[in-house]
Amino acid sequence: MPSFSDLIDQKWLTDEQLWRVAQYVRSLSPAAPPDVRDVIHAPQVSGGGLPLAPDDSAWNASARAWFPLVGQVIRKPRWFDPAVMGVWVQAVHDESTLALRISWDDRSQSPDSAWLRSCGACSARWERRLVKPTTAALADQLIVQFPVAIPRGWSDRIF
Repeated sequence: MPSFSDLIDQKWLTDEQLWRVAQYVRSLSPAAPPDVRDVIHAPQVSGGGLPLAPDDSAWNASARAWFPLVGQVIRKPRWFDPAVMGVWVQAVHDESTLALRISWDDRSQSPDSAWLRSCGACSARWERRLVKPTTAALADQLIVQFPVAIPRGWSDRIF
């Protein structure tokens, strides 16, 4: 954050106002950073089945795990400073299907008209229970990858 001492010198801000700004900025952060996880535990849900909406009570069975994100620096155009610093992930399963809920703090200007169209398209796919990869330009995108096989030595950490 840049220094505001020149604004104090020019009498634009008082020292007390500057401290109020600093306290406000600090209030936007959590009291402690979230614990970073490398494994998501997906409990089995029964009875009501998998959640059908982000606010479904079935998500209460799953703890949230925090995964920090980094910029894309491998391929051009590089993006060193992502707008989203991390994602919260929850998972549940019903023996045959895995459901993921991924949320993040996005301070960009969505939702906009393109975002609302994307939400409608995602909802339509979700309702049909068909989630197919798309190459269309969406306001926000997320890709989840699963390994073809569990790496050697990981089975004791996962199960």
